[in-house]
Parts: sequence; C-alpha cells; structure tokens
Amino acid sequence: MIGKVNRLAKVAASASLVAGAILATAGPAAAASPNSADGAAATGLITLDPVAPATYPGTSPNTVATLNVANLITTGIITDTADATSADSTIANPAVTLSTLATLRARTIESSCAFDANTGAVTGTTTLANARVAILNAANIALDASPAPNTTVTVPGVATLTLNRQTTAADGTLTVDAIYVD
Repeated sequence: MIGKVNRLAKVAASASLVAGAILATAGPAAAASPNSADGAAATGLITLDPVAPATYPGTSPNTVATLNVANLITTGIITDTADATSADSTIANPAVTLSTLATLRARTIESSCAFDANTGAVTGTTTLANARVAILNAANIALDASPAPNTTVTVPGVATLTLNRQTTAADGTLTVDAIYVD
C-alpha cells in the first residue's frame, strides 16, 4: 500500500492486544513525524489506553514487562519502537479470553510498517508465532504465521479475527493491526 502526503508517505504499524477490538498492533510510523507504535489497546467491552506507546521523535523504544487486565488480557513483555521511517510492536506470550470456552494465545505477535524513501512504497507485515485459538473440548484453530493482509478467521459463535489488518487513512498513514478481534 502506498500513501503520500506532500511527497512523504506515512506508515502506521500497531501491535496492540485488545479484547473486543484490536489485538496486536504496531502503532503508527511515518516518514513525517511523529511516528508511533502502540503495544496494546482495547475498545468495546474492555477499554484499555495504549500500552507502551513509542513515538519518534520522543519516547522510542518503550517497553512494559507484563500486562494483566482483569485476567482477560495477559501478556509478557511488550516492546514498541518507532524511528524516522518505521514502527514496530511486539507482544510476548499474549492470552486473550474471547469467551468462557475460547482463548487466543501466541508465543509472540508482531506487526510493523515501513516507508521506503527510494520507492515511496509503504508496506506492512504481521508475524504470529505459535498463534492459535484454544477452544475447550475442541481442536485448536491455528493462525497463519505470516497472514496476507486482511485475512479473516471465524471462531463460530464467538468472534471474527482479522489477521494483518491493514488500513490507510486519508493522509496516507498505513496502520497494521496484527490481530483485530470483532
């Protein structure tokens, strides 16, 4: 995806962990300041302001050791980085309760965006290590390690997951959510 603003493309990557809205998002990154990454955020049934936000220039990198939101969202280390042309967010050991019978788990979730000044291209990626939806008394639903943009996975009667969710704002900012939970 390519977006341009006054000949400067903006990139937004998000690695957010969210129950009910966004899961695993590497926050905005842009070729024009400020660039940012947000490790975890939630809207909907649970509201969670961005965790470990990193901005460039400013607060990059930013790390949080753990996150525990009412035992519905738990993680290990969350690390967000942003520089002049990219943003990246990584969440270790996330677990998100989707229902009393289903939990989203992974070893790591990462999303990133980058702007190539030579080509003007803005690209985003998501990497999911050992990601799956664990369902009580049923087979796990394995999630692709390198999903194509906007890949959907349905957990029947529970949720729809969008893997590597990529959206472009009017100003050309690309946002990549590793996992968006609806």
